Formats: sequence, C-alpha cells, structure tokens
Amino acid sequence: MQIVRTFRSWQSAAAIADTLRAYGPRWEGDGTVAPEAYQLEQFNRLWAGYVQRIPYFRSLRDSGRAPDRFESLDQFADSISPLDKPDVRARGAELTDPLHPPESMRITGGSTGEPTRMAAWRREHAQTLIDKWVGRSFYGVGPGDSLFTIWGHSHLLGKGLSGRVKAASRRFRDWLLSTHRFSAYNLSPESLRKAGQIVLDMRPGYIIAYSSALEDFARVNEDRAADFARAGIKMALATGEVFPTTDGPDVVRRVLGCPLALEYGSVETDILAHTHPGLAAPGAPPGSGYRVFWRNYYLECEAPGSSGERALLVTSLYPRAFPLVRYRIGDCVTLFDGDRPRALTRVASVAGRTNAFIQLADGTRVHTMGIKHCVEGLPDIARFQVIQPGGADAGTARGITELRVHLNGAGAPGQAGDAALIARRNAERAIREKAAKIHAELGVMPIVFDRPLHQTRAGKTPIIAVTETVG
Repeated sequence: MQIVRTFRSWQSAAAIADTLRAYGPRWEGDGTVAPEAYQLEQFNRLWAGYVQRIPYFRSLRDSGRAPDRFESLDQFADSISPLDKPDVRARGAELTDPLHPPESMRITGGSTGEPTRMAAWRREHAQTLIDKWVGRSFYGVGPGDSLFTIWGHSHLLGKGLSGRVKAASRRFRDWLLSTHRFSAYNLSPESLRKAGQIVLDMRPGYIIAYSSALEDFARVNEDRAADFARAGIKMALATGEVFPTTDGPDVVRRVLGCPLALEYGSVETDILAHTHPGLAAPGAPPGSGYRVFWRNYYLECEAPGSSGERALLVTSLYPRAFPLVRYRIGDCVTLFDGDRPRALTRVASVAGRTNAFIQLADGTRVHTMGIKHCVEGLPDIARFQVIQPGGADAGTARGITELRVHLNGAGAPGQAGDAALIARRNAERAIREKAAKIHAELGVMPIVFDRPLHQTRAGKTPIIAVTETVG
C-alpha cells in the first residue's frame, strides 16, 4: 500500500540522512574524529563491561593477557587471538553477555553444514538496519520503494497454528509494503519465467535475490531485456553468496537494465558492507568496490594468502548478547592498493561462499538454503550434509541420495538404545515436515544419522557433497 510505504520512507529519512553525515562524503567520518579513533573508543567502552560480565574476556584480563583499556588497535590485535566458529560452538556460554536474557538465536550453517548458534537481542537488528538502507540509498532506493525478492521462505515451513500465524503475518506485512516474495526453493526454468512475468507486471522499485538465483533469473529471462529496461527497476541487489560464474554480474546488469549492487554480511553480523556505484576496485568497473559500515563494525585482515586475499576478522562496536571480538567469519577480502589491513572503511572485493543447488529427479532445482531451513532451529542438530551421486553425473547431480545428520546428545553418532532412537525419530519427523513443504521428493529423501560426513581438504564439511559412490 502506497500510504504505508510513504509513511515508512518519511519515518526513516532523518535517520538515513544523519547516518550518511556521520560517515561523511568520503566515507572517512564527518571530520571531528578519524575512523580508527572512533572505533577504538567505541570498543573500549564495550570492553569495560565485557571484562566484568563475560567469563572469557574476564579471564583474558585477569591473566594479564589483555588490559583494562586498549591504547591502540595494534595493542588490541596483539592481546586477543582470533576466534573461529569452532571456538564459538565450544565456548558459547563463556562468550555470551549475561547483561540481558537472550531474546532469539542467530543460527548459521554457512557453507559447512555445521550450525553455529549465537544468542541475540532484538535491539541488535535495529542497530544495523539503518546501514542497510544507507547502502540502498547509494542507488536511489528507499524504504518507500516496492520490492520483488527471490528468497527462501523459512517462515512458511513452520508447523501447526504458530507456523500458519507466522506465515499469514509475513504475507500481510509484505502486502502492506508492496513486497512480492518468490520462492527460491524452486528455480526451474518454468518457475523463473513466471517470476519474470511477475516483475514485468509489478514493476518493482528494486529486486533482491541470492546471487546464484538472481543470475539464473536473468539468464532464463534474457529475451525480456527490453521489457525489463522499460520497467524502471532502480537496482538489483545480490546477497548471501558470490556469483557462481565470472560473467554473472554482467548478465544481470544487461538483462535487467539497472545497476547491480552487492550487499555483504552474514547471519552473525547483519550487514557489514555495501557496494557503491562510484567506487571502483582496481581493474574493475565503477560499482565494484564496497564501503564498510565501520561505525558498527571494526574490520581487519590477516596476512594475505598466495592469491592476495586476506581472511577477514570482525569486531562488533555496539551492544550484543554475543559480542564479536576478532571473529574469523570465514570469508576473505582483497584491499585497495595502499590500504592498511586494519580499521577498514572500504574493500575492493569479497571472496565469500557460493551456495550450490540440488537438482531433483523431475528437474526442479532447489537452492541449498532450502535444506538449511529444514534443519535450522532444531536444537539437537550438530551437523548435516546432502550426499548426491557423482561419477558420470558429477556437476549435474541428478537426484538426492540422502541427507546425513549428526545429532548432539542421545541421538549422536554411535549412540544406541531407546533414547537414541526417539531422538532420531523426532529429528527426522521435524525435518520431513519442513522438507515436504518445499518439494515432495525432499519429504521422502533418505535421512541417516550414523554415517560419516564428507570433508574437503581444508577440513570443511560442505552442505552438498558430490561423490562417485555413497558410503
């Protein structure tokens, strides 16, 4: 409804303008304080509470490994070792702030199929929401614009009355805000052609989709490029992963006739950075470089690898139930020439994860987020993986062989007895209820709990493993 979108735009305008002024026209601040000084002071304010309340950080201070206050960002890096996802899973309670009870959980399996849980407060999302709209404002998009999105509808996979109420609430709010959500769980050519017609009929202000889904959408609807150009789309925003092909971004721009924007963030962080149409990475066109939202996050890099990419470390600069302090998020970035690897205000590129697809027997292609949404939120899930046949079919991966799930507690691998059987039956029932809503074939796929998960040479457990023989 136009009146709701207009009110939403008016309500947010002052906050967006204030935030833009604070970042400054060159993204180096408003001239009153340099980004590095601002970030150090913000973290020290938080650190004073961390060492009083949070066991892990209190132990660093009490043992003399970290001070009461950091005098420089160099001292900060020298005093605190990076934290990985395994550290978070193993020491979650020690890293959680008890100041307020958690109100929700951030749950991420990333590309590894091993969920990581972090306690969260509702106010955290409100803190980072303005940065999201600031990034979109670079392209002339605001809260008043209508949206078409190709997304994973996890809210539609709930069960019982509560699940129906949540789904109805989401649909009602989308109607109020002129948002059309198109399922990313079925990305067959026929489905994507229907999506293309909806875009032409709706003429949305902008489009948001997983990067791989957006590329597929553009390729399937390539013959409609002239019609899309007339639709007046302001921006296509790719998120959640990197593009699977090198020419994917160019295809999206050409077919949709609008700028392509990339948003970088994660379940753990919300938004961290956003491309800017006037920022060009070395050797790349304008719009390829990212501006970092450094007022909410301190980003630094580790030493570069052989390809020149650097592992990214993230530190949160606002109150969180689970503070991130030198958190190794699992992605790499490349820097602009001459930029220091600390207190980043921009990055040239992000080498994130590329999620794959599952191709079912009837030709339906389901995004990996569909599988993730079937298992996320189940408290006993430790790790999971989809096994698909390879050999002659490697790369096409026809059909799902099985879903392998490792539970915690009584149902863990190697456990036997009635308790293990009950835990596994309950987990299987919960997974199938969600999976069947995505596709009937997913609802009857084999689910096993004792078989080993395949790992890469780097020791990661991908969500999808393509193997010649299943064993």
